[in-house]
Amino acid sequence: MLFINPIYIEGMEEPKWRSFAGGRVNTLWMIPINEAELDYLRKNGIEELIKQCPAPKLMHIFSGTLKFLPYSASPDFVRMS
Repeated sequence: MLFINPIYIEGMEEPKWRSFAGGRVNTLWMIPINEAELDYLRKNGIEELIKQCPAPKLMHIFSGTLKFLPYSASPDFVRMS
């Protein structure tokens, strides 16, 4: 699971919350990722993983499809170690 704060993704929607205890309330979107995407994240970092998403401002909308490395779901995909 990947947690994304929408303030870091240009154009991503986020709910408008009233302040709490005088501070900003941050929304974290929970985005499912597969093992290949997790490996990519560990090796390359979050900025590079997000660049792999064809529609970053929509990545928080669940569609049942992979968001970052769609080819990694292919039966022909071979992970390089």
